[in-house]
Amino acid sequence: KNAHSIEKPKRSPVWAALSWFCPLVNIFVPYANLKEVWEISENAAPNPSAKEPPLLLSFAGFWGLTFLSSFVREEPTSLVEVSSQLNLAAILCFGQAATVVLLIKSVRAITARQESLPPR
Repeated sequence: KNAHSIEKPKRSPVWAALSWFCPLVNIFVPYANLKEVWEISENAAPNPSAKEPPLLLSFAGFWGLTFLSSFVREEPTSLVEVSSQLNLAAILCFGQAATVVLLIKSVRAITARQESLPPR
């Protein structure tokens, strides 16, 4: 169930876990980790696919949009601006929820691919 049994990844499991919590690193490395594990699993498969799965690309898109949207906010000075800020916050929450769902689906797809491999 993990990439280490197939091939040694570039990053250690500790680094892969900590990359989610390190500022600036958490923008790019989590996606790179998912992509690397997917590629390791895919290359070990009897019929590897050359293209990246849309699930990982969707995750990367939502992850990036969620990050970028945090810079859009400004201090409201009127009730109308407070209302628009609440709308933006609701959209941001939806984006974060979609990111989590896509992450879970990506991990499940990788796990299913690894489980379909012949035993070593």
